Amino acid sequence: MGYGYGYGYGYGYGYGYGYGYGGSGGGGSFKNMPAELGPKVWTLDYTPDLSGKPDLPQGKITPASGLQYPDSLWDPALRAGLAVTEFALRFATWTVLDQTAFVGTTVVDWNPPNGTAASREAFISGELDYLLALMEDDRDRYMPEILGQADNAPVYWLQLLNLGAGEKPATNALISYAQRVGEIAALYFKFQYKRVRPSALCPGLLLPFGPPRHPAFPSGHSLTGHLTTYLLIEIPEVKAAMGTELDWLAYRVAKNRERAGLHYPSDGAAGQLLAWAIEQELMTNTAANYPKLNDILTAAKVEWQ
Repeated sequence: MGYGYGYGYGYGYGYGYGYGYGGSGGGGSFKNMPAELGPKVWTLDYTPDLSGKPDLPQGKITPASGLQYPDSLWDPALRAGLAVTEFALRFATWTVLDQTAFVGTTVVDWNPPNGTAASREAFISGELDYLLALMEDDRDRYMPEILGQADNAPVYWLQLLNLGAGEKPATNALISYAQRVGEIAALYFKFQYKRVRPSALCPGLLLPFGPPRHPAFPSGHSLTGHLTTYLLIEIPEVKAAMGTELDWLAYRVAKNRERAGLHYPSDGAAGQLLAWAIEQELMTNTAANYPKLNDILTAAKVEWQ
């Protein structure tokens, strides 16, 4: 899935776009800093004779209002990381999410609980035929975009929202939150289902890179992308201005993973279904179970008013 986006602030995801969506917030010591607060060179000379030049003032500031770090100065990605712990700790809800998202849908027809071997093989064969058609008809045209979204997909949401570094920090935190929650949920369900990648069954897909070293189902890009869109359109002004475009973007990023031969169509559909189930859980119980997310979402709504 290629998580680790480095958008300057650093889902441990690797997006490298200048302010760092870095998954767990790990990485280099400059990962979670705005560019304007990055490294600077000082060459300091404290020799006794300054030849009449003023010395560097080194007075101390007496704290007037305590020593507590202001909430407003938190890096958006790290603020999101704090909120994600609320979701991670409610682990018991994840089985319910699984049932809510997948039971009774065709996305699990590749391994149905009561299905026959023949029906399973027919379903999978149909998906592989579709991926081969995408390889022949689409992949070459979409390859630059596929590569751009492999590790830097959140940049596409930022550009659509016309957000630069430092702008609307709560909205940036909301995007980071969706990416981080999506990553841990995707990994959890990948471990539960353990589906092999399409290229394991059809080497003729001739992957342009990878495949990633984790199972296929559900698609992490689809899950994180759709969850990002669903949370953003909880902001009324964003939904009214570009709700349709945000839905389209999530679908397009997910589809590009199929064009690359990395995911079956049912992987992408499962990612969308799971994103919707997670969003419903988060919005139904926001204030009670997810107060940090509630704070982020409330602040993000104010930014667009």
